[in-house]
This record gives sequence, structure tokens and C-alpha cells, in this order.
Amino acid sequence: MKVREPHISSGKSDLQPLVEFSTLISGSLNLNFILNSLLLTLFGKLAVSRGLILIRNEVDRFEIAVSKGIEKEYLGRTIKIKDLTDDLVDLRGHATSVTAFQRFCIRESLSWQMPIFSNQSVKGYLFLGDKFTKAKYSAEDREVMRSLLNMSSSSIANAIMVRQLHDAHRDLDRKYQELNTLFDLGKELSALLDPAQILKLLSYSLMGQVGVRRYALFLRENDQLKPMLSKTLEKIPIECIQPLCDINVPTYLSNIARKHRYSAAVKTLRQLGLEVVIPMQTNNVMRGLLFAGQKQIRNEFSQADLEYLFSLGNLAVTAIENARLFATAIEKQKMEDEMQIAQEIQMGLLPRTLPEIKDLDIFAVSKASKIVGGDYYDVIIRPSGKVLLAVGDVSGKGMPAALLMSNVQAALRTLASIDIGIIDIIHRLNSLIFSNAGLGRFITFFLCEYDPIRMELHYINAGHNPPLYLNSRQELRWLEKGGLLLGIMEKVPSYEMEKVVISTGDLIVLFTDGISEATAENEEQFGETRIVEISKENHKHASKVIGREILKSVETFASDSIMVDDQTLVVMKKL
Repeated sequence: MKVREPHISSGKSDLQPLVEFSTLISGSLNLNFILNSLLLTLFGKLAVSRGLILIRNEVDRFEIAVSKGIEKEYLGRTIKIKDLTDDLVDLRGHATSVTAFQRFCIRESLSWQMPIFSNQSVKGYLFLGDKFTKAKYSAEDREVMRSLLNMSSSSIANAIMVRQLHDAHRDLDRKYQELNTLFDLGKELSALLDPAQILKLLSYSLMGQVGVRRYALFLRENDQLKPMLSKTLEKIPIECIQPLCDINVPTYLSNIARKHRYSAAVKTLRQLGLEVVIPMQTNNVMRGLLFAGQKQIRNEFSQADLEYLFSLGNLAVTAIENARLFATAIEKQKMEDEMQIAQEIQMGLLPRTLPEIKDLDIFAVSKASKIVGGDYYDVIIRPSGKVLLAVGDVSGKGMPAALLMSNVQAALRTLASIDIGIIDIIHRLNSLIFSNAGLGRFITFFLCEYDPIRMELHYINAGHNPPLYLNSRQELRWLEKGGLLLGIMEKVPSYEMEKVVISTGDLIVLFTDGISEATAENEEQFGETRIVEISKENHKHASKVIGREILKSVETFASDSIMVDDQTLVVMKKL
């Protein structure tokens, strides 16, 4: 672009004002002072009373820096100009091809436009109105304009550079302050473990640091947006904002208003006074949406504001996610502690050592799973010399099951000391469990009484896995006579008791469903058939050998699966 060199008259009277003007501005780096001095000097030299100057701040964007004779409300506005000119232009002579801003200038009686050059590039534009004398601009007037613009161009360029440096320093200072604020907020947010407190701090930050007047926050829970904060004129429908979930950068709502998929949402949100949408993310995954409206000082959101809101939102949603994970970890720890206590209670209720009983060989073991159940077994010698043997499985898991089992154990030991039969014992246990266990709690229970003198076994099976009875001739029967589970109803009409005569070599194997329902990786269960086969194969061995072979087989069968229930096994053999 060629810069036209000014022609300056050699008259001393003409040179003196120009020299004074050059001296005035050459020592200044204040852009407003230089531009106002330029405009006032032109007004004086050309008898003009209206004008403005545009200064470039981006490639094709210019700011109205100073103006005289027109409304001050236009100061600071940014104008987009693509077609640059390199000489004085009479806008009225191009009325059919001028830009929107040039039409504005014509309406404001600013009919002359001239570029401001420095280092072969346009730094701004001068717009002047007609002379108040109604005289036309002469060739000498134009040369004066060019001369003054050329004289001031270097000072303008230097002042622009200084202003840019000042703006950069100010932006850097603002960024520093914002980083400090975010750092302090990050420390405060990370110290909070209550999501409600985190949201309250976020609300204060939006109103205090950013100065927004209206805002709304939605967080994603189970793939659904849930309103968490709202300071809007009306409630925002969830279905309205759902389409905005794919936005991953801070966005002005006005910029996406024409996109069909967003148009309805944008219209509703802007009617509620909201201007921007900020995605809230953790690890690049959308966790929520933050909407902010006009700032209290009524300035538009800058790009720096959007970046700050984006950082603030991500800090908050990260703190909320950490609080949720912490609460989950605490709850998990509480459950683990509860299960540990329940296991200790459960194991403490089982016999530490089995009583020695003439002519009976008994082996018993109970293995607790990671998830606590309520398995129970006991061997009690009654005052009469008879032997009570019980196996039970309390429904449910955890502490409630372990506590209910402790009640059963205490009640059975108390009832065993009283001279009553096992039918009466079963009825009393049922009433106790029904009264104390609560809805949905019950126990499968097997109770038998062995008379060593008569060599008879009386048993009642209250809904438990039927024990297998294998006599010395390896004839099998299942001990399943009895009745309902304990605790199902307050009074059970009757329990059926059966007698079995025990001979030398006879074997009884009692177990809970943790044994029979142990599951392999292919979902196949261990089953009762395998228990029978192992019992027959080892029939001649001691009860300890038989029991350990069953447990070993179960462990091998389900080695790749997690043990989810207690495994209790009792083997009784008549010597």
C-alpha cells in the first residue's frame, strides 16, 4: 500500500502551527491525548466541528477511540472493516457501496474518511464532517490533513504499542489474580467434603468474583441432569437443556442460537437472562452444565471471563466428585468394619472345641466368606447325657444376621439345660426368632438329639438342607422330616420329628448351602451328589478325613470363583 507523502507549503505562517503540533505530540505516549490533539488541531485548521478516530486493535477490527460532536455512547465500540482505503474518501460519493459503519458516519454528518499510516500499514481511520463555513475541502486542506496524520502516525503507533503493553500487563496481572483466586478456591473446595457446602462456595464465587446476576447449575447423575443451583426468573426444564450436553467448550448462547438442535434451548435460556453455557468436566468427561447471565456491572463476558468460569466450574465439579468418592470410601469402610465385627461375633459363637462323646466321632468346621452370613453349628451335652447337635443358616448378611445367630445360640444353650424335648425347643426358638428378627428374617435349622444309651437319633428339619444319613451298608437316606423355617410365622401348627436308630459305622453329614451351592466359573454348582460320592468313597475313614475330603473337593471345584457364602460342615460317625 503506497503512502502519499505530504506537500507542505514553504510559508513560515503555515509551518509554525505544524511544528508546534509536532512538538506537542512527539513527547507523549498517551494515545487519547495524541488523538484528541490531532482532532482539535484539524478542527482549528479546517474549521470543522464533528469527527472521530478509529484505532485498529485486531486484523480487521477497529475501536472508536475519540470523537467530537457526536454522541459519547459510541466511544469504545468495535467496528469491523475489511475494505481498507489508502487515501481521502468522500463517503457521499460512494453512497451505494459503503459499509454499515460508513452509513452511520454519513448519518452523523461525517462525510470524509482518511487512513492513518505507520510503517506502511493502516493503524486507524480519521472521519471528519463538513466545514461549518459550508466551504468545500480544498487541495490545501487535504494536504494539511495528510501532513498532520503523517506527523502524528509515529506517535500514534508508539502510543498504541504502549497501550498494548499496558493492556498485556493488565491482562497478565488479572490472570495472576485469577490464578491466585482459583488456587485459594481450589484449596477451600478440596477441604470440603459436603457437596452442599461446595455448591454454596461456588455460588458465592459466581456472584462475588465473577459478578453474575443470574446463574444455574446442573450436574449429571446416572446419565440424567439434575438441578443443583438456580438463580433465574423461572425454573429451567431439564428436557430443554439436554441437547446442550454435547458442548465441550465455554460458549456464548447467541453464537449457537441459529443451530436447529440448540435453538429452542437457547431461546428459553436467554429469556431467563442467561448468556453463556460452561461445560463442567473431569478427565474430559462431561459432569454438568453451568449457565451464567449478565454481570452486575452489565459488561459483556470476555473470553477471559469464560476461561475463568470454565476453570471455576471444573474445580467445583472435581471437588464434588472427590467428596462423593470420599463418602463412598467411608461407607465401604464402614461396611467392611461391620462385616469384620460380624465375622468375629459369628466365629466367637461357634464351639472352640467339641465335647468328647463316647462312641461318637464328630468333625465340624465353619469357613466365613468375605460377605458375612449367619451360619451356625453347635454340639451340646444335656444334663440327661443326651447330645444336641444343631446346624443353622440365618437369612441375610452382615451384622443383623450375626446378631440374630447370637440370639439363637444363647436361646438354644438355655433351652438345652431344661428338661424339654426337641419339638418344644423348636417351637420356642421359632417364637423367639419371630418376635425379635423383624420382617423378612428367618433361619433354616436342623436340630437332632442323640441318646447314647438307646443309640437313637431324633431330629427335626426346619427348612434346612437335608443332611445325608449313610449306614454301614452304604444305604442312603435324607433327613428331611420337620416343618417350616424358624421365624416365618409366630406359631407353627406342628413340627414332625423322626427317629433314626444308629449303628456302628453309620455316618451323618450336615452342611449349609455354602457347601452344596458353591459355584464354579461356568456357573455349575457343587451339588449334593458330590457330597454323597465323597462320603461313600471315604465311608470307612474317620469323620475328620471325610470332612476334609469334602472341603478339599469344594475348594478345587470353585477355585476360580469368589466365595460368597459361609461354608459349614458337620460330620458325625458312630464308632
